[in-house]
Amino acid sequence: MGKVIRSYFKSENDAESTHAMLKKLAVNNVIIDEIPEQSSTTILVPLANTNSGTSAIPTLIKPIDIEKYYGESEVAARKHLLEFKVTDQDYQQALAILMDNDGFVDPSQFE
Repeated sequence: MGKVIRSYFKSENDAESTHAMLKKLAVNNVIIDEIPEQSSTTILVPLANTNSGTSAIPTLIKPIDIEKYYGESEVAARKHLLEFKVTDQDYQQALAILMDNDGFVDPSQFE
């Protein structure tokens, strides 16, 4: 079946390089786009590995409390969208790639 993930980056180059890393996974319907300045603000948060084990591949990645880690200006700088569909099997690995590349996500994707 798969899931759609939307991640936000500071630059188009960041989004493109992350997309290149995602190509090793089963992803499709990839869109990279710039978000217009006048568009409404979406609350975005970074991802963190919540796995307490020693596995190299994170088993549970989810949004973290942005108030503790980033200021409002950091979120405001996220004007480039990378959207894609990923298989359920590759979902956590895709989130790990986004986390490693400083991609922010809308926390409502995890509800």
